[in-house]
Amino acid sequence: MRTEPLIPVRITGVVDESADVKTFTLEPTTADVRLSHAAGQFLTLKLPVDGQAPITRTYSISSCPVTDRRLAVTVKRAAGGVGSNWLYEDAAVGTVLHTYPPAGAFTLDPSDRVVHLFAAGVGITPIISLCKFALASTDRPALLHYTVRDHDDAPFLEDIRLLERAYPGRLAVEVHASDERGRLNASTIRSVTEHEPNPVSYVCGPDGYTRLVVDTLTTLGRPADAIRTESFGPSPVAGGEGSGVAGASGTDRRASTARVRLDGAETVIPWPADTPLIEALDAAGIVAPSSCRQGECLTCECRIVAGNASMRRNNVLDDEDIACGYALACQLIPHDSDVTVAFS
Repeated sequence: MRTEPLIPVRITGVVDESADVKTFTLEPTTADVRLSHAAGQFLTLKLPVDGQAPITRTYSISSCPVTDRRLAVTVKRAAGGVGSNWLYEDAAVGTVLHTYPPAGAFTLDPSDRVVHLFAAGVGITPIISLCKFALASTDRPALLHYTVRDHDDAPFLEDIRLLERAYPGRLAVEVHASDERGRLNASTIRSVTEHEPNPVSYVCGPDGYTRLVVDTLTTLGRPADAIRTESFGPSPVAGGEGSGVAGASGTDRRASTARVRLDGAETVIPWPADTPLIEALDAAGIVAPSSCRQGECLTCECRIVAGNASMRRNNVLDDEDIACGYALACQLIPHDSDVTVAFS
């Protein structure tokens, strides 16, 4: 369970990275507070959207902890996205937000292996942070493969070219612009990575892209622990890094009933087998807190009050939380016919 106090932060700068991507630099409003982070992590922000209670959203940190003076998050405007549209239309220099401390496990491993970085679109956000950190803090060579629609829709491309010139012989960059080269395929991925026998790979992008890269790396014999992913959808790695909730004992594929306690009311909804709770809530028209839907943040944290269920994936709750029944609704699968779950 996330118990850290929220930290007030002020927007100190806004940069247009592309037509629908912006970077927001942030600093705590109190001088003696620091937001220390590791490259590749994210922030969980509370956004004061007009006319409703603050909403919670997670955004990847694009700044590097050793090369950039201020912490920054980069946000792609999503059609119908309440959080991203509020940031685009209402947030400005001087706006105060609240955030939990940085979190996330998509961070650089401590080995000396070659680093292969794969990004598509706004998936470059944590990847650029990892790239800067690997180059500035280690002697490890790095490959950055960046897939974009076109060169005009490529956030951080200029920064990447500057890094390429600053680290000749250590950073190799391959930009795959779909308008020129067509859709990315497995053959292209193999051609840029198969020459290196033992790299550690980091992959971030939409779910279909992530699956393609992971599947290709797997066919090359890369072990699962050498492939790290951050995806804008369900985890593409079978089994993920999930942790079971206490009491789970095998998967019962029959449909279940969920008794959901939310906003002071209890609602009973059908919970189909092998369906994450957050999707069952969506289908029932119930709006519950959620953000990344990948098991990477705590926005959808809930607690199992009765019955058995387990998570497909979990990178944020610790063993004590799980033993107390806390779970992530975006990853929670039922095992009993009747499960009661409460949201804070």
